[in-house]
Amino acid sequence: MFEEANRCGLSFECKECSFCCTGSPGYVWLGQSDIAHLCEYLETDFDSFVRKYCKYVDVENGRALSIREKAGYDCIFLDAGKCSVYAARPVQCRTYPFWEEILESSDAWAAEASYCPGIGKGGLVSPEKIAELVLERRSNPRRLFPQKGSEESL
Repeated sequence: MFEEANRCGLSFECKECSFCCTGSPGYVWLGQSDIAHLCEYLETDFDSFVRKYCKYVDVENGRALSIREKAGYDCIFLDAGKCSVYAARPVQCRTYPFWEEILESSDAWAAEASYCPGIGKGGLVSPEKIAELVLERRSNPRRLFPQKGSEESL
């Protein structure tokens, strides 16, 4: 974490602009707890959840699940500018913008602020809370599945 974030915290207040949910292609990686929470919230089983809401993406040691996007790169859960699964949203969404790559330097934080109108606004998020969010994201890595065609079962 860069010095200011580590010493006194950072100002952030979500403006509910949905920018982080739309506008450009990307991945919302799902960890095991994300999958469990979303399946429970949507009252569906794993296979149905994956078919309807996810896509598999080939990554370094297998395949990972990411939330599917609609046309225009909107998150499939974005409905009328609001998150339809807000109460069960994935850790990646819940911890934004307090991701290690954004907290790497004051320049990275400032660059993200050019996209996110909530950065630098609102109350101060303490260094302890920032560290808690970073650790939460680290503790919920994307779940890996065997490569397609592998002998292993899902």
